Order: sequence, then structure tokens, then C-alpha cells
Amino acid sequence: MAAPKFDFKMLVVPAILFFSKKLDMTDPAVLQLVRTAFISVVVLVLSGYFYLYTRVTGKKDDKKIWVPPKAKPALPFGLGPAPEPIKIEDFEATTYSEYELKLVKEGVQAVVMSGGISFLMSLKFSPMALLIQSVMIPITMSENLVLKKYLLGQTQNAEGGNLYNEMFTAPTAATVAALNAANAAPAEADAAPADAPRVEELPSEDEKKTDKKEKKSTKPAAVKETPKATAGTDID
Repeated sequence: MAAPKFDFKMLVVPAILFFSKKLDMTDPAVLQLVRTAFISVVVLVLSGYFYLYTRVTGKKDDKKIWVPPKAKPALPFGLGPAPEPIKIEDFEATTYSEYELKLVKEGVQAVVMSGGISFLMSLKFSPMALLIQSVMIPITMSENLVLKKYLLGQTQNAEGGNLYNEMFTAPTAATVAALNAANAAPAEADAAPADAPRVEELPSEDEKKTDKKEKKSTKPAAVKETPKATAGTDID
């Protein structure tokens, strides 16, 4: 069985909540410090996205590519429905510049939405949302593929393929079938084998009593034999 991929971001929020117990969020000085850190992080991240925007627009890579749709999140161990097969019309025909600008805009929108919601929540509730987003926003930006390409020089994804899973020729039925087969392989590996031991439920006490009553009712009654009269013998 293939081991599910562990995302360390699942530990970030519990860790922040644990260590934030040492902070007095009602203290005006602490509150001002949290707000200052949050605003600084948002400004730095937006500045980073603006830098990526200038790099993409400056390069002007108009090479034609076909990008498959993003994979939907799946549950580990083969749980949940099977992924829907990809169709030819699901591919996005674009260029490197257009697709990378799209990823940059999506990153900016995520920062603005999460930052704005967190700031409004801090005004009515607790500033804990600002503290969490001060950590999560940079982590989310570090996963942006455009940043990995232009700052880290990465040209391949984790599976060793193209960074955006892009194709340089229009997809055909054969390539789409191969891609669907590759996507279905992890789900089949996570599924339990057919010969795996299964857990069977034991019958409850009420079911046992019901079964006993049904067996008694279906059991044929004993037939009494009447004595037969023998020759020369009178039965009084």
C-alpha cells in the first residue's frame, strides 16, 4: 500500500495555537506587535509577487503549451470517490507567459482574500487569525510554481516531469489515456487487496435469540406411533 503524502502544514496551526498560549492577546503592546508583523508579511509577500510579475512580463515567453487541469485533493488509503478521468477539452491551451501570469494573479488574490478576512476577524474577535496568517501566507507563497522557477531555478516537479505538467503538442486520445492510467495507479495502490483479511460482525444477543426461536419453530414435531393390533389379540 502506498504511503499517503504528509503535508507539514497540518502541524502549523496546532503549533501556533500551542505557543500562542504564552502570549497575552489582550495586552495592547502584544496586539500592536501582531498587527505590525501581519502587515509586514503581507507587504513583503505582495512585493515578492510583483517581482515575479516583472520577471514573467520581462521574459515574454510565448511558447505554446497545453496544461492539464489541476488534480483535485484526494483522501489517503484509496478513500473517497475515484478521480474523474481527464478529457482532451480539459487541457488549457496557453503560453508560458499567460499561464505564469495566471498563477501570479491567483497568488495575489489568495493573499488579499485571506489577509482581508483575517484582519476583519481580528477587529471583532481575536487577533489569533492575524498570527496564523502571518505564518501561513509565506508558506503558501513558497509553494507557488512561478517562484520555484524564477527564484529557485526549478524546472521539474516532484515526479520528475515538467514543472507545470505542460505538454508541447496538442493532447491526443493516446496521451490522455496514458495520463488517466498514471493518475489511477496511486488510487489502485492505496486500495485494499482482495485477499486482505476482513472483519466480520458477530451477531448480537437479540439476533441469537431470534435465530433460536426460528429454528425451534421450523423443527418438525415428533410423530407418535400407535400400537398395531396383532392377530388373535383384542385391544380393550
